[in-house]
Amino acid sequence: MKEIITLLNCIAPIIEHKTHKQLGIIIQTLLSMRGRITMLGLSRWSEKGGSYRTIVRFFHSEINWEEVNWRFIKKHLIKKKSIYLLGGDEVTISKDGKHSYGLDLFYSSLENRVRKSLAFFNISLISVEDRKAYPMINKQIIRENKEGCVKDKSSKKNKVKKKGKRGRPKGSGNKDKKDHPILNLFKSTSKRH
Repeated sequence: MKEIITLLNCIAPIIEHKTHKQLGIIIQTLLSMRGRITMLGLSRWSEKGGSYRTIVRFFHSEINWEEVNWRFIKKHLIKKKSIYLLGGDEVTISKDGKHSYGLDLFYSSLENRVRKSLAFFNISLISVEDRKAYPMINKQIIRENKEGCVKDKSSKKNKVKKKGKRGRPKGSGNKDKKDHPILNLFKSTSKRH
């Protein structure tokens, strides 16, 4: 695990010392975890310096990931006299639910249909010799409505017609139970016997 910290030394000049240390703890924890990965799970699996509050602070800190990715790729993955291509692609991740940011209908080429999903645009550096792609930039695609603003789910709720109050409507009177059709059925069968 110590090798991970030495690999991260190339990005130390562009991020704060505290954030760099937190990133090292989180990466070590991610590699040692099993099952579902959540912030609470990260805090439970991490060693000293990986409390829940620390992990929350890390994910709230601003990091220029494009520069971090480029420095890491340039230092450890690029070989001299090798051919590289730059490629971009839109990727969709199918997701059900209502509360994920950017959730909308996007076309999935793998499923050959429009699906409720999240969409991301990736730009990767592709090594021709190794046949590997190294992601450099990853941006989430957010659909905008006609006015140029992000769709607001709460405005959709306001347009739904309000249903009436629950319970008995005002002004309705009692009905005579003697005239009820089901009771009449029982009366007619009891007379036959």
